[in-house]
Amino acid sequence: MAFSVPIPDRARPVLAMLWRILLATAGAYAVASLFAAACSLLPWLTRADQVLAATMLAFVLHCALVIAVFHAHTLVRATLVCVVPAVLLSALLYGVRP
Repeated sequence: MAFSVPIPDRARPVLAMLWRILLATAGAYAVASLFAAACSLLPWLTRADQVLAATMLAFVLHCALVIAVFHAHTLVRATLVCVVPAVLLSALLYGVRP
């Protein structure tokens, strides 16, 4: 039998908002940093341009992810907004690096 703690009805919206805030800060930062790492591997730019372009695009992605997390209708969708790109970018980086 699994142990579960009942959550009062008044606490549910607070916990949902706290989860969205955590996703918007930590999750979006993680995805943006993975994206910056993936973009810094672009072969047709010089090293300085790779880092500059990757950083600027990561800022844009971070803002878009924060908006998407708070725009999602359910917590599952908000979580998937951050988890799916993180898994895909991690797989991409793991496959590209020697």
